[in-house]
Amino acid sequence: MLLKKDEFDTKVLGLNSYKLYIDETTKTTFNDVWLGLNKILAPSLVCCIVPWGHTFVPYLLTEGFKLIGTKCKYGQKLDRSSGISVSSTGVKIRSSSSQESEIFGDIDTYSMLIETLSKVSRYHKDPEISKKNSKEIYKAWFFNSLFNGYADEVLVAQYNELNVGFMSLKVANKTALVDLVVVDPRYQNLSIGALLLSHAKQHLEGLGVNYITVETEVENIGANRFYQKNGFLSEEFSLVLHKHFS
Repeated sequence: MLLKKDEFDTKVLGLNSYKLYIDETTKTTFNDVWLGLNKILAPSLVCCIVPWGHTFVPYLLTEGFKLIGTKCKYGQKLDRSSGISVSSTGVKIRSSSSQESEIFGDIDTYSMLIETLSKVSRYHKDPEISKKNSKEIYKAWFFNSLFNGYADEVLVAQYNELNVGFMSLKVANKTALVDLVVVDPRYQNLSIGALLLSHAKQHLEGLGVNYITVETEVENIGANRFYQKNGFLSEEFSLVLHKHFS
């Protein structure tokens, strides 16, 4: 079990925000968990990530945690066949590793991608978080990835000089995490997701990365099909719950 303050969410939301991770290795009792939660500063939001079927789930629900969504973690071993070439007429992939100056432009040019991603987020699904704040979180997340070095690699897909796709990656110990990924729904017939993934794999293999992971909501059927079609295997299935302390 791990309970930690989320400084990023705290700053954007304007209230103390925490993440509670519970897994099968958790040895403590739920009473101990609950005592720890009641010591946090209020007002606060606690996001709990817990495996499907864990014995703590009924207790969390009894104590006022609300089910916000579900998520599946996928993983794939990278090899020479991972970054298969994908063609899509007119789509250009720009990368933060290209050494070009000011290639990503202004944050406002990503407004459609930011809104698209925010609408499927756990923040958007929480009735106690405003839709404005939900969007602001992703705007700040995009900005930090693009301009503040939060992401280790950023890929942007452009079509007719419009930003129509985005992927950011975090890399550690030869493993890469797809942090953010989104495609403008108006351009989803151009294989943009496949292009971003193919470029990402090729770049990561060049860095010596041998494994890539990504998380998506279980109810997002399209995303799950996409990752399974591209060789990813399901690793974890978790519930996402929120509780607001006041």
